[in-house]
Amino acid sequence: MKETLARANGDPLKMVLDPSQFPVMSKAFDQYRVHGYGARTVRVKNRNYVTITANLPVGTDSWVLLLVAPEDDFSRFAMADGRQNLLFSILVVLMASGLGFLLFLQARRGERMHRQIEQAHAVANYESHALQSVAAYPELFNPEDNALILTEALADQSLARRAAIWRILHDGHTLMCIDSYDRQQDVHSGGFEMATTDLKSFFDSVSHGDALVIASAADDDRTSAFYRVYM
Repeated sequence: MKETLARANGDPLKMVLDPSQFPVMSKAFDQYRVHGYGARTVRVKNRNYVTITANLPVGTDSWVLLLVAPEDDFSRFAMADGRQNLLFSILVVLMASGLGFLLFLQARRGERMHRQIEQAHAVANYESHALQSVAAYPELFNPEDNALILTEALADQSLARRAAIWRILHDGHTLMCIDSYDRQQDVHSGGFEMATTDLKSFFDSVSHGDALVIASAADDDRTSAFYRVYM
């Protein structure tokens, strides 16, 4: 452009675009002279260019604003914008999947808690019914009655094969079975006795009044003798 300005001696009326040096601008200007203002596409040396011509009112003179840019610039911008949109879409999908997975876990947890609550209610209702049955037994506090309903309720509540009520006689050395209920055979038995000398480990363990939690009565030293005799 400096050479063009020098050849015209600074006179705008003598300034002419040289097609050999400015082929794109020259072709864009020719398009303007033929078609007037507007946006168009010109092709020079196998490359497309976007041209925009518009009126530029400045003072009393009429100026024409001519903008030229390679079409690739716009396409690259569109491609970059498309890649960015794709990344955002993938991010949104991942976030939605994560939230969906968390909601799924929360739903499973809610279902599990709901089942546990229902089971707890069922157990509470069953225990309440069993307690009411025991409380309604008319001879419950009669010392001469064996109150067989107690061992039945104990076996049912604990799901044990057998439940029994024992008491130590006045001599302090004899253990007597008041009632023993076998849940599988649905039979009651009782009246048999055991000497504390034969079950010393067992009596030493229960003499404090604490409950024993034993996984295998046959293998535990505290209950193995009682297991062999009674079970």
